[in-house]
Amino acid sequence: MGQRSGVGLVELAILEALDARRAWPGRRPAKCRKVLAALEDELGLARGYAYQVLTDLALPWQIPVPLIEPQGNFGSRGDDPPASPYYTEARLSPAGQVALAAERGQIAPVPVGLINGNTHRQGTRPPFRPAAVIGAIRQVLARPRLPAAQIIAVMGSPDFTTGCAVTGDLAALAAGQRTELGLQARVTVTDAAHVRARVATAASPDIGLRVSRGTPAARSSSWTSFRHTSAPTTSWSASASAPENTRGTPAIPNWAR
Repeated sequence: MGQRSGVGLVELAILEALDARRAWPGRRPAKCRKVLAALEDELGLARGYAYQVLTDLALPWQIPVPLIEPQGNFGSRGDDPPASPYYTEARLSPAGQVALAAERGQIAPVPVGLINGNTHRQGTRPPFRPAAVIGAIRQVLARPRLPAAQIIAVMGSPDFTTGCAVTGDLAALAAGQRTELGLQARVTVTDAAHVRARVATAASPDIGLRVSRGTPAARSSSWTSFRHTSAPTTSWSASASAPENTRGTPAIPNWAR
């Protein structure tokens, strides 16, 4: 992880590769296949993995502050995969350029890694609202002896791009302890034939779940809960429940099969 931006080392390598090709904001983007080839030749980074990281850095539903501006088909929130790197291009976003400048010591450190976290890559750090993080930093600069409790109050709870409500022992999280966070999302099922895929992708990435039985009203709008272990250390697990059925793991109703 970068010491002055908090951005991961692989992510920084991708940003450096784009910068080396002058793929800057407002300039012509670089061919993704050429960027991946350079990363493989210079760092031995597998093209398939590097492309996954590159696309994540460009998607606003994966991280709060995208570090790359995409050109072409980079996939969709509905879990459609990106096009081949032969057909996509990318360039640095303004935030990506700032992160690189911070790492090089050209400007002061920036909290990009703190804002974006790394749970989008099955990591251990949840994301936070950009305005909340910047507000907390301003408070500390103005009052260096500001108590930790007040800093935490300004920061608030983790904020995922899916819009899930976060529950759990947030005090333990703030203290740097391993804890379990819950994510709750209200989803609307509009196509019963595809209920599994639509609910899973609307609520949170890389999570399998089952939808509970309930009344017709509950079928179209129910609360789905997820467990997320975090603190600085995180692993994903998931469960689903609805107000009408809280006993055991609910089953897929016949109407949704």
